[in-house]
Amino acid sequence: SRCSVRSLPKIRMSSKYMVADLREDLVEHMEMLYPTTLKAFRRVKNKLFVPRTGHSIIAVHIARESHIPTILPAALYRCCNMSLKDIIDGIDVKGLRRLRLSDSDRRTCLLARETLIRKKHEIVDAFLWSEGPSGDCEEEDDCTEELHRIQADERVDDYFELCDVFSRDMLSEEHSDCGLCEDCQTARKDAERVGQS
Repeated sequence: SRCSVRSLPKIRMSSKYMVADLREDLVEHMEMLYPTTLKAFRRVKNKLFVPRTGHSIIAVHIARESHIPTILPAALYRCCNMSLKDIIDGIDVKGLRRLRLSDSDRRTCLLARETLIRKKHEIVDAFLWSEGPSGDCEEEDDCTEELHRIQADERVDDYFELCDVFSRDMLSEEHSDCGLCEDCQTARKDAERVGQS
């Protein structure tokens, strides 16, 4: 994850001195960390070199300064997942000045963050609240109790404060070993998929 921190001066140099091969390698690396497709983006989170959230500000700077627009959507999305304090105040990076998002990028992230959190609520609501236990449920009381427990656990973990809509696993997968009956598990999974679409 330190790669994006180390990449900033290197990509600046490669652009300034027109070292095409170095620039091409660095751009390729940045595009691996900040891919252009949702499928590739979800794959990145399962790798060892997932960028730290704060480093996304550096990626935004790289994209803007070095004219690499392909990494911008994923970098800005990752910035949306930073704390409000870091979005507003920026981050301290060892060996570099305090980095902040531009006013325009900060506004984009704050507005997108709100939209993403609202979408996440819709997905979670679809998972937790759609029709209660399945119509085929034979353990309605147990399943109702389990749904309330799952909701309470997610609220305690600040689940609703994050906007990681695209990078988080589905709740139905995270809670696949919970106490819901098979019919309710299937109903939750189907409802969550509808919420995501």
